[in-house]
This record gives sequence, C-alpha cells and structure tokens, in this order.
Amino acid sequence: MPDISSATLCRRKDFLRITTALRTHGIRYRWGFPTKLIITENGKTTLIPTSEDGLKLLD
Repeated sequence: MPDISSATLCRRKDFLRITTALRTHGIRYRWGFPTKLIITENGKTTLIPTSEDGLKLLD
C-alpha cells in the first residue's frame, strides 16, 4: 500500500457513505489524488472532487 498521510485518510473517510453506496450497487470507483473519487459506470467516468458533491449525486 502506498504511503498516504493521515490527513488524506481522514478526508477519504468523509466519502464513506458514498463509497458504501457505490459498492452496494456494484459501481466501480478509484481514488484520485489526493481525495477525489473517480467513478466509472457504463463506460462513463465521473470525477467527484468533494464529499459534498458526492452526496448530491446520491440524492
């Protein structure tokens, strides 16, 4: 596992509700640097820069 700062890990925890929903629905995602979420579904890539933006997508 690459070295990730504790600050980055804390910010990634803000995405927990989002990543849980993505996994539940079988949607693939990966982390962008340092705390962006990159979602790939049906050949379309979506960048989620903040947890607030991600929560808007869930609603």
